[in-house]
Amino acid sequence: MMRWLRRLLLLSTCTLLLCGGLQVAAQASVARVSGVKVGAQNRCAGMLRVRWHAVTGASYQVRWASRKTSLGGARPIAVRGHAATIGPVSVSGRTFLQVRAVRHGRAGAWSRTERASFSSSGFAQPCDLSGSGVPGGVQFTWAATPGASSYRVQWAAAPHGVWPETPSFVSGWLAGSARSSVFTVPATPQPGDHMLGVAYANPVWGQLEARNSRGTVRHSAGWVPVFPAAPDPGTGDRLRMGTYNVMLDPAGARAQAVAENIRSHFLGVVALQESNTASVQAIVAALGSEWDYAPKGLSTPQSIVFRKSSYRLVGSGGAFPVRNPKDPSVPISTPWAKLQPVNGSAASQPFYVVSAHVTEDDTKSAAARKGDAGLIAQDVMNGINDVMGRNGDAGRPVIVAGDLHYLREPFGDAPGQVEAPPTLVRNGYYDAMAALSKTNIDYPTFNGGQHEDVAQTGVSPRADYIMLKGFRGSNAYVNVANWTYGGSIPSDHNLVYADVTVPFAP
Repeated sequence: MMRWLRRLLLLSTCTLLLCGGLQVAAQASVARVSGVKVGAQNRCAGMLRVRWHAVTGASYQVRWASRKTSLGGARPIAVRGHAATIGPVSVSGRTFLQVRAVRHGRAGAWSRTERASFSSSGFAQPCDLSGSGVPGGVQFTWAATPGASSYRVQWAAAPHGVWPETPSFVSGWLAGSARSSVFTVPATPQPGDHMLGVAYANPVWGQLEARNSRGTVRHSAGWVPVFPAAPDPGTGDRLRMGTYNVMLDPAGARAQAVAENIRSHFLGVVALQESNTASVQAIVAALGSEWDYAPKGLSTPQSIVFRKSSYRLVGSGGAFPVRNPKDPSVPISTPWAKLQPVNGSAASQPFYVVSAHVTEDDTKSAAARKGDAGLIAQDVMNGINDVMGRNGDAGRPVIVAGDLHYLREPFGDAPGQVEAPPTLVRNGYYDAMAALSKTNIDYPTFNGGQHEDVAQTGVSPRADYIMLKGFRGSNAYVNVANWTYGGSIPSDHNLVYADVTVPFAP
C-alpha cells in the first residue's frame, strides 16, 4: 500500500513539473515585450499614449491599474499595433502598466512594469470647464491649468463658436488664481441680444483660454453649453401641456399609438399638428371618455385635445387664418381654445391655447424662409390677440404650441430674417424649455421616423415648441425621445411637454 502511494505522489509531482514546464515553454516561445514607454498625454481626457518594441507576428495585450499590486486583477485590452491609448486614468496620481505579446493564441510573459504620471511642469491645455445657471446669467468655472498665469472665457451664442463671428469674452484676462467668471445675459429680449435672454431657452456656449507668462494662449477642447437660471414659476394651477406633430392625420393603429403616448405621460392638454377632424376624433376615441377636442369651426389640419376631468372648454373655440408660404392662396386655419380648470380655486383663471404649424416655401433661400416664419408668428399673435380682445380677455395667459420649424441656422439676427420662436419671445412670450428641469434636450424633437442619437454638442436643434405668455416661467420640460409602441414609432416628431403653472388671477 505504501509503495502504491509513493508511486502516485511521484506521478503527480512529475505531472505538475511537466505542466509547469509546458507553460514556461509556451511563454518562452513568445518574446517578452520590452521598451515600454509613455508618450503623449491628454490631461483633459485623462488618456496616455503608450509605445513598445514590436514583436514579429504578434498582437498585444495592455493592462493598467492605479496600484502595482492591482495589475493582476486588471482586465487587459487587445491591441494590434505596438502602440495604444489607455485611460481614462488618474491625472493626479500614478498609473502602472504592462504589455505582453500574443502569437497564434499564445500569450507571452508580461513586460516589466512601467510607471506613468501626468507632467505638472510646462504649459498644459486647459480643461475641466463647466458651468451653472445663476439669476440673470451663467457662471463658468474651471480647474487650475499647469503653467497658466491668467484665464478668460470666450462666449458664443451658438455651438462651436459660430455666432458671433468675432471672438467675444466674458471678461478681460483674469489672474491665475481665478476659477470662475460670470456672463450676464440681456434682461430684455430685443434685436441685437444674440437671443440669449432667459426666455429664449438658448444656452451660452463657453470655451476656456489660458495664457502663460510668455503670452502663449491655449484653449480647451470643444464648447460647453450653460443655461441661465430659470425663474420660479410661482403659485397657480399646475398644467402638463404638450405639443405633438402626429404626421399626416393618423388613424387606426397609429391613432392608438399617439393616444397611448399622450395617456402614458399623463398630459392634460395637447396641441396636435397634422391631425384633421377625422384624425382627432380617432385619437380622442382611443384616449377614452375623459378626453375631448375643441371644435375648430373651419377645416384645419391642427387640433387641440384636453382632459375633460381636468379642464372644460369655455366658449366654442374656433380658428383664425394664418399666412401659408407653401401655398399662399390657402391660409393655414389655426385653432384656439379657451380652457378653465375644473377643480381650480376661486383664484383660478381661464387660459388660451393655440395649435400652430409653420410652413415654408422650399424654393426660397434660408434667409427668406426665416423671415416667412417670423411673419407667421406675427399672424398667430395677431389672431389670438384679436380673439382675446373680442372676448374681453386681454392679458389672460396664452400658450402657443406647435411645429415652428426653428433650427436657428444660418445663425444671425438680421431684420426680416428672425424666425418664429424669437419673434414670439420679443413680443412677450417665454419658451417653456427655459424650465427648472430639462429632460432629453440633447435629442432633436424631429425624429424622421427613426431611432435618434444624442447631439454631440449636448443641446440639439428642435422644431417643436411650447411658448407661454402671462406665465412666470416653466417647472419642467420633457422631449419624449425614442418612444415606441408595439415596436414602431408613431410619428416623425416626438411628443414634447412641459409642466407649467397657470398664474392665479391678479
